[in-house]
Amino acid sequence: MLIPPANIVTVLNATSSLSGFGTSLLVAGLADSLGSTSNVTVFPPLNTAFAALPIYVLNYLFQPQGRSDLQQVLLFHVVPNAVIYSSTVTTTPATHATLNGQTVTVVLNGTTIQVDQASVVTTDVIASNGVGQVINR
Repeated sequence: MLIPPANIVTVLNATSSLSGFGTSLLVAGLADSLGSTSNVTVFPPLNTAFAALPIYVLNYLFQPQGRSDLQQVLLFHVVPNAVIYSSTVTTTPATHATLNGQTVTVVLNGTTIQVDQASVVTTDVIASNGVGQVINR
């Protein structure tokens, strides 16, 4: 029997190397809305990216007064209305609007997919409502 994948939030939370992003979605109150949004591409950073942040930044973002800023940071990692599979990325830079109103540029650089200054380290994490492209920072 073929079992369909879970939504993107569930898939990310089930991946130990992405627990920082998954936990952040829960703290920011974004897990339910992102889990039910169709056709999204998420660029979740590895836990090492969270570990590289100064502790005072993490403390602020995870406090009630930092919630809005945390939401904006997380929404920067979500492209709505576009499921960007690795096979569709080309050497011609493509700019995509994110849910926080900014843009990211996605391009194939040699054999590596670049998302702005980050590199995709795991491609095509399939979910029922989109895809994840895991970045290194």
